[in-house]
Amino acid sequence: MGSCRARPATSSSARRRPASRARARALFVRQRRWIETSPAHLASCSCIRLLLRRSNAKLGTPLFMPPSPILVVGCGHSGTSIMLAMLAEHSCIYGVQGETNFLRRRRPRLRMASFYFHAFIAGKRHWAEKTPKHVHHIADMLAFAPSTKFVCMVRDGRDVALSIKRRTGSFEEGCRRWVSDNDAWAPYARHPNFRVVQYERLVTDPRREMEGLCAFLDLPFETGVLHPENTKKNWYTRTAAAQSREHELRRNQQINKPLFDDSGRWRKEISDDELNQFDTLASQTMERLGYSAASSTARG
Repeated sequence: MGSCRARPATSSSARRRPASRARARALFVRQRRWIETSPAHLASCSCIRLLLRRSNAKLGTPLFMPPSPILVVGCGHSGTSIMLAMLAEHSCIYGVQGETNFLRRRRPRLRMASFYFHAFIAGKRHWAEKTPKHVHHIADMLAFAPSTKFVCMVRDGRDVALSIKRRTGSFEEGCRRWVSDNDAWAPYARHPNFRVVQYERLVTDPRREMEGLCAFLDLPFETGVLHPENTKKNWYTRTAAAQSREHELRRNQQINKPLFDDSGRWRKEISDDELNQFDTLASQTMERLGYSAASSTARG
């Protein structure tokens, strides 16, 4: 007769164990793929762990990250991509590809360490990263790395709102986003590590603006920063989602072109209703940033 021995009871945790192992394995595979597809393999993860150990960093304490990181922030569609492309032409600055959103994700210290080693591998002293939404996380970055230099791009909100409308279909969304993002950095306007660059001044007198910016970054001015087209960049096409692929491709084309003046398009494209709506939502922010009135009389 067959054995009548009862099977040992199986706990719920034991039943879940294979699934947990599968999830852990999948996470390991994803992490390994990220490491292997990063430039120069991040000089191996052991280098990053070494930096974190030497900094003796704990949550809530500053991260040892010499020299000063550079963050390009501001409302999207304000010239942040162009600014990063120009900075990346400097012999001392490594431009981080794409928008990493590292301050809005887990383990921002590890990601910052990876930027540092990318720069090290490229022979650069500084790294510069551009995620416009980091304008809402300035305090977090200063807590991680107090020496961080912030370059904040500002552009006429009428041009920005129309640009966002071309992407999303909503002019009101563009207005509200422009106001929210530019109000977020207002408390830091006088911070010694914070510099505002106006898009309109950058495209009309790039040498003067970049000379001032290089001085702010404690770097010598180099004429190469005036020519973002000098180095072929493929920053925004490798990871673009299908629904935003067209926008990413267009943005990748822009950073590979010579600097050009795309300001003031709103005068020909904006409707009277949109102009009145913008005036209602954004007049105070426009005044604070030094732009002319948003009413229809400003079309001339």
